[in-house]
Amino acid sequence: MSENVVQTESLGFFTLHHDQTSVVSARSDVKFQWFDPDCESLHAQPVQTGGRGAAWFVDLGIQQGVLRHYRRGGLISRLTKTLYVWGGLSKTRSFQEFYLMHQLQNLGLPVPTVMAAQVQRVGFFFYKAALITERIDGARALAECEDPELWYAAGILIQTMHALGVWHADLNVHNILVDSQGALWLIDFDRAQYPVYDSSRLQSNIERLERSVLKVCPEKHELHWQMLSQGYATDGPQA
Repeated sequence: MSENVVQTESLGFFTLHHDQTSVVSARSDVKFQWFDPDCESLHAQPVQTGGRGAAWFVDLGIQQGVLRHYRRGGLISRLTKTLYVWGGLSKTRSFQEFYLMHQLQNLGLPVPTVMAAQVQRVGFFFYKAALITERIDGARALAECEDPELWYAAGILIQTMHALGVWHADLNVHNILVDSQGALWLIDFDRAQYPVYDSSRLQSNIERLERSVLKVCPEKHELHWQMLSQGYATDGPQA
């Protein structure tokens, strides 16, 4: 490790600092190069769906990961796609998502293991961010799943998430995954909040999810969406 790099350990997490860049990880062998998709050792392959064109499958040796560079959407993306306003390291998008996902795992929610988060300062007022989570084996989006029972199970999972007080900022049919064994996963907790017990805000998750069904896979709205809605209405098992 370069003598210019400072590594600290706190609460089981390792943090690296060098110049304007900070990284937090649950692994002691964390490297700044993990966040560069052009690094040859990562064998980075672009993720074809989601990620706004800024997500890659990467090889971290003992683990396969998904590297995501944060990208803006909406009208503000016309001004900048990568810059966010600096308000302190603890308030950065990637560090907040990193720590929240560890909380969600402790709650028992099926979320990918989060491996590392990076923040790069840009001048005095801005920063860029990135996050690495584990790659889910054989993952496919719920939008691609034909089995109505999986949609019913997804409804139970979302109900469980809400019962725990977790609000997902972008719940859509690409952020609910099914792995090779048929298990469900929730991903992309950027800007998510916990705890939230405002029923109207939680209901907004369901409304957003339904809009994504109508946009991405409208042919599934009649049967599959109804199955998900039935699952959500149950008192299913909670973590």
